[in-house]
Amino acid sequence: MIQEYSFAKYPVIFPLMTSGIGMQLFRKESDILVEVLEALRSQAIVALPVHDAVIVMEEHKQTTITIMKKIFKDHTGITPQVTLG
Repeated sequence: MIQEYSFAKYPVIFPLMTSGIGMQLFRKESDILVEVLEALRSQAIVALPVHDAVIVMEEHKQTTITIMKKIFKDHTGITPQVTLG
């Protein structure tokens, strides 16, 4: 019932919804975050991961942004916009 409704409502993206790509993207996000944490640790920067973000001391903000952008681009070919919050 739900699949039939989803296909009728979203026929263009329905194949992606049933392809398993979501799990692949979750894994990619995890790999990126782990690499960010390892890169920060290698520079003696303590970071607390929170979902798809990291918490660092204010003094490490710019280094963390640079590392996050580089690693994301290495994995995806896209330079992300990193926001602070």
